[in-house]
Amino acid sequence: MNIWMVWKPLTLILWWKRESKSVKKFNFSEAERYLIVVVFSVFVIIAVSSNVYADTVVKTISGQAVLTDGVEKARKESINDALGEALNSYIYDDLAVNHKFEPQIDEIIIKNRNRYIKKFAIQNEHTLGELYQIELRIELKRGLIERDLKKIEKPEKLKVKNLLLVFLASKTDSAAPAADSDDNETELSTQVLKQTALERELKQELAVYGFTLSGADELTPELKSTMSALLDAGGSSALKEFNSAWFKGLFAGDLLIVVRPGAVREERIVSLRKSFWQSQAEIIFIDMKNAAITRLPMIETKIVGDDYVLGMERLSRELSDKVSARIIDRLLRDYVVPGGNEARIELQCLGFRQPSDFTAFKERLQALRTINKVVLKELTAGSLTIEISTLSPAELLGEWLNNTAGKNLNFHLNATLLPWPAPPSFSERPAGNNSLPITPRRYLVQVIYDGAPDSL
Repeated sequence: MNIWMVWKPLTLILWWKRESKSVKKFNFSEAERYLIVVVFSVFVIIAVSSNVYADTVVKTISGQAVLTDGVEKARKESINDALGEALNSYIYDDLAVNHKFEPQIDEIIIKNRNRYIKKFAIQNEHTLGELYQIELRIELKRGLIERDLKKIEKPEKLKVKNLLLVFLASKTDSAAPAADSDDNETELSTQVLKQTALERELKQELAVYGFTLSGADELTPELKSTMSALLDAGGSSALKEFNSAWFKGLFAGDLLIVVRPGAVREERIVSLRKSFWQSQAEIIFIDMKNAAITRLPMIETKIVGDDYVLGMERLSRELSDKVSARIIDRLLRDYVVPGGNEARIELQCLGFRQPSDFTAFKERLQALRTINKVVLKELTAGSLTIEISTLSPAELLGEWLNNTAGKNLNFHLNATLLPWPAPPSFSERPAGNNSLPITPRRYLVQVIYDGAPDSL
């Protein structure tokens, strides 16, 4: 909705009232300030009521079929082939589901593929000899797929709380050019993924979910080498027969998060006087409680630039953000989120300058898996009060508000948990009702903008 569709008619009405002789003491400047609050309220209400999260994932996949029984039948079969491949790619590559569940997945999901497809569009189709080939852009129902996968993967995994971050060296530490590279490509010894920065970021992000994370700096080179050798076993029987007893007594955590960054590769683009830099990172979960090992899909970051220092800083930041997001998403998907009963918490926010800033903050809140709903409760000049239903203890939510909620935004937050209100005495309670009223915990949240003051 265009703001001028609201602002202009209201301004004309106020101008008419100002000019009218029947309203002699009408204060036009006060009315304009009131209008600002009204329009801000409209934006906030629209922002709160909108659903900004699409529960789908998009895949572009090719399918094919033999032209034995005519084009129409082959076309239909190639579409079904592409739909099945899209589901397989999402389940086994993106979500890294163990192939031991393949019979159940084929029976429940693949055979009923249309149930998990929101829509698809044909990008390209052609014949190649005796084959009919088609390329589809497919939207999968992510939430439905993951819900049914949880049923298939039962029994439920045991909860894990204490996490240990293990940083291993890359497979190749040599700075010499790679054997399969051309003259312009080299492999650098630069390590762009920083353990301390990643550990700090993960601690802050996971605190609100009740997980505790610590680093494993004390590991000996021999133990790290042994771990690398075991993980490099690939598809060997040793890896398939993994048992947590291998690491029993060596680690204190419920689950080991093993991160192994790859070397940085540089390819010079001579014609542009730039360089193409890329790096990868491998993530493995070693679950000590459930005696399981899970390899997550490889993460890769690529950038182009002409300044080496700035390029490495950007490569480091982007790779660290991707690794952190992948670890958190997988942890919350695979394990029951620790926490107690649902609680109501009020956030009285002071200092938001624009509706878009509040919307960005609201989206961050809704993205937390422990948050069930976010409701605008009260709006006055300069103050917003929202009520949230959460499974996280109030103290953990406060740590998240102060450390993580404003990440990559133009403001940060200073949240103070107010003391519990004193319960009413017995004589003050309503007659016939001896139960205490349910009073939510309350945070006073100050919004502090970074940099120069805003023009508003």
